[in-house]
Amino acid sequence: MKSLYNIFFSFVLLLATTQAFALPDVKVTLKVIDDEGQPVDGASASVNFKAGSEGNTDTERTDSDGLATLSGSSTRFIEYGAGKEGYYSTWYQKSYSKFTGMTGFRRWQPWNETLTLELRKIKNPRDLYIGNTSGSSSNGTPIKLPGTDKEYAYDLIARDWVVPHGLGTHRDFVFKLTGEITGHNEYDYTLSLRFSNDGDGIQQYDADPMWGSRLRLPHEAPVNGYQSELIQRSARTFDRFIANDFPDDRNYFFRIRTEKDANGNIVSALYGKIYGNIRFSIGDKRTVTMLYYLNPDSNDRNLEADYKKNLFPSTQKYGFPAYPP
Repeated sequence: MKSLYNIFFSFVLLLATTQAFALPDVKVTLKVIDDEGQPVDGASASVNFKAGSEGNTDTERTDSDGLATLSGSSTRFIEYGAGKEGYYSTWYQKSYSKFTGMTGFRRWQPWNETLTLELRKIKNPRDLYIGNTSGSSSNGTPIKLPGTDKEYAYDLIARDWVVPHGLGTHRDFVFKLTGEITGHNEYDYTLSLRFSNDGDGIQQYDADPMWGSRLRLPHEAPVNGYQSELIQRSARTFDRFIANDFPDDRNYFFRIRTEKDANGNIVSALYGKIYGNIRFSIGDKRTVTMLYYLNPDSNDRNLEADYKKNLFPSTQKYGFPAYPP
């Protein structure tokens, strides 16, 4: 009899201990819409309920209203996303900070929150120049500024400096690096980017590089809003940065080789985009790093890339495209 009591007591203790360490539950409803705000029926909606370095995933198909409800248990974080043939997949991350309920029956709050996801349509992927100046990939061509305190023009299609510093013929991006190293780990440098033609320019578009649509930027470059100059500064004292103009979510659209008629209307221009920030190194390195996409056809603002038609020689590593579209 005592033995049965000990077994029962051990079972109750084990159950209580298991409940005490059980992860709080999460329940969310994903609402999947397209880039016109319409619900996407039949999309694969998923949530990865993180539990330390691992997790468990729940996947459901969205209904006619674009809704799917998913649940699981998590330490604090979830990763959620959706995909469907004909669309670019999208993923996000969310963290929780508050739960309710008694020990063993806890729920992260808000409970059954509706999270909206946008699936951007695959519309018209096309051949683009996709240039990577980091030198870290099969398509990478590093560019090193010939010097400092002077302007040097770069040809984005030739992937070279304009003569006499290279073989380029079009002054697409005009860079100037100024500054100095003032001590050990102390410096103050500025990189300016300007353009050669009236109507050329650049504009920023902020989008998270890790989360969101695989098509990070809109399908087309904007018609207006281009600035004639971009200035970036990197400066620090021995123990801290006092300027560092390189946020991770910064991206750009640009317009080059603009021609106008007598009335000032644009009759010809090339459009492109840059994923991530334009970065530069200082000292003797003097390199400029960027990942850019350029449409070769005049006045065509479509920047949705087809990797099999990269106009620069390129290979695809590990069975997937080297860059986002």
